[in-house]
Amino acid sequence: MKCVPKGLIRNLSRSSIFLGPGPIKNVGQPSASLRFYNTPQFVPPKPMRSSNALNVLVYSGPGTGKTPIDHTLRTLKENLSSSYDVMMVDAKTLLTEPWEGYTALLVMPGGRDLPFVKALNGDGTTRIRRYVESGGKYIGICAGSYFASEKVEFELGRKDYQVVGERDLKFYKGIARGSVYSGFVYDSEMGARAARVKLDPSVPLSSPTTEPSIAMYHNGGPYFVLAEGPDGVDVVPEDTRVLAWYDDKSDITSSTRLPAIVSCSVGRGQAVLSGPHFEYSASAMKSHPTYSDSTSKLVPLLDSSDQSRRELVRYILGTELGLTLNEIKPTSPVDDDLSAGPTLSELHVCFGPGKTWKTQTFENTITDALIGETSMKVLEDDVNIFNVYKTSASAPQKAEEQEGAKIPLYISIHNAGDYPVPSATPQFNLPKYYDMLAIARAEAEKKGVALEDELSFGSTVMYGEIVTSTQTILDKNFKFSKDLPSGFTAIASHQVAGRGRGRNAWISSMGCLQFSFKLQHRDASSVIFVQYLMALAAVDAIQSKPGYENLPIHLKWPNDIYVQLRPGHDGLKKIGGVLVNSSYQSGVFSLVVGCGINIANPRPTTSVNEVIQVHNATKSLRFPELNLEEVLAQVLTTFECYYREMEDAVKDKKKWRFAFEPFLPRYYNAWLHSQVRVVLEDHNNVQATIVGIDPSGLLKCVGENQAEYLLQPDGNSFDMMKGMIARKK
Repeated sequence: MKCVPKGLIRNLSRSSIFLGPGPIKNVGQPSASLRFYNTPQFVPPKPMRSSNALNVLVYSGPGTGKTPIDHTLRTLKENLSSSYDVMMVDAKTLLTEPWEGYTALLVMPGGRDLPFVKALNGDGTTRIRRYVESGGKYIGICAGSYFASEKVEFELGRKDYQVVGERDLKFYKGIARGSVYSGFVYDSEMGARAARVKLDPSVPLSSPTTEPSIAMYHNGGPYFVLAEGPDGVDVVPEDTRVLAWYDDKSDITSSTRLPAIVSCSVGRGQAVLSGPHFEYSASAMKSHPTYSDSTSKLVPLLDSSDQSRRELVRYILGTELGLTLNEIKPTSPVDDDLSAGPTLSELHVCFGPGKTWKTQTFENTITDALIGETSMKVLEDDVNIFNVYKTSASAPQKAEEQEGAKIPLYISIHNAGDYPVPSATPQFNLPKYYDMLAIARAEAEKKGVALEDELSFGSTVMYGEIVTSTQTILDKNFKFSKDLPSGFTAIASHQVAGRGRGRNAWISSMGCLQFSFKLQHRDASSVIFVQYLMALAAVDAIQSKPGYENLPIHLKWPNDIYVQLRPGHDGLKKIGGVLVNSSYQSGVFSLVVGCGINIANPRPTTSVNEVIQVHNATKSLRFPELNLEEVLAQVLTTFECYYREMEDAVKDKKKWRFAFEPFLPRYYNAWLHSQVRVVLEDHNNVQATIVGIDPSGLLKCVGENQAEYLLQPDGNSFDMMKGMIARKK
């Protein structure tokens, strides 16, 4: 136990996220803020966004409303989900976590401006402004546009409503004045209306609008006051372009030139501010729980302009802000039901071919654990309701999902060597996978590794084309998973709620290999290294084919997988990661090891096959692209070999100081941190160099004074190498 960092076991309660040494903040030493440099020399960083800016952040802190957030998330996912992870963040995140370099867009949605100010003024607004000035993108809708203007004038002269004041961000160099129309009431739809806006001639839509103006939901939003020029003509502020104008007469001014949506250049970045809610669609409003008599009157008016509104949204996101849009599939119209999602697939539990006693025993163990002696069983668990049945039985009729209720899953158990028909699993070929698994094991045995035939990792898999999350299914459903043996692997082609580190959700599209497996682990001193072992196995498995060993695939401590497309930091692109969840009971760590690797999809960053394509375009010797089935078989076999090697190292304490020591040369060969310089800001700005991993799993670095420091993550959701906690050794 002496090798386990303080607090580790405490942080391994059931279903806790286990990453590195855990988010251990109370280590008895002062926290240290760190700056990392990716060269041995001290080079101050430039304030630029990372080329791996894949997050779209929607503020959900004090002042925001649930309804605007729902509509904002729907619209952003509808247009950006193929390339970005759309997530909600609170004020604490914006104030304390290193989100800027990993964020493509920050959205402040509708709500109330004053709580935004209270929560974020000062450090928060300073960081937001620097983010945009450095090339970031910002959208402010209604309250978010007031918040981003130089000055706010809201409901002047109206008791209990008037708000007047300067604002810190000042993206729009002028006044945001509202409400444009009378009747606004807080937390109500009474003052809502379908406001008509007309596009500025500089904004071309992809197809001509059928109406002279577009109807948009409006409830308390501002117009952007123009300055009066010397000749009496209104002047648009410098670095600002009007995208749309109010077409209806306002109740608070006689002017007819009222900007409704503006785009502001801010340093190298861009901010789009909107008084009306361009994110609201008529059909989404109709299906929302807040649908009422007040909003029902607006729906027909909004619906008549919905196609033009959608085109404007895509123009703002794609053209004005330069984001990568989802492809439009005309034959698959978008479902605007905010509670709806992709239909989940049937899950297939399959066993490797053959009828040896081991296979039969394993099959019986799984079958007994899931359905007993019956042909069908319903198991209500913590997150899901499992409907489990043998393929010989009639599949139960699928129940309709209810919002907020446990999601039903349907699991078909196949006999050993039998697989679902190809049409049921078009994106993952199970017979091919088992063929590849046999080949991978045979190669391992040639190298002297003794594997246990059908009882090895990946012998039993549960595959679904569309699932919620393989990690959640195995980790959050205790009754279902408690008796599953080590090596039981859940695989998905698409995950609609993939779980990544912290609040992150994996972007899960076709061509991405995503899986989770069970692991019963007993040794406390080595549990920290399971995630390192998994990440190393993933890299080594891909590079194990002859000729592929030089593919530029690397590890970012502790659990991210990157490729190097070109020299320098900007050439690094993330293609995968590892997540380990843990529970501890009766001396055993029950782990769920999850891994996602982008093998064949160029979005959101790049893929392994794209790296191979680049190689093939420049080299005379061409390599075949990889497929999901062979990579999964190789990864699981490699991990199993490494895991057994680590178990041997635990037993041989005379030869090895700690369990991961045999793997250090391989790990260091793959990782990105050798000789990286760090600055320990809370230790008098001591400059130190990362030299490796210590026996407790922390990063070890040496200062210029030869003092040793151990670094551990602070639990932020954006960059494990930022905001580290340091303690002097």
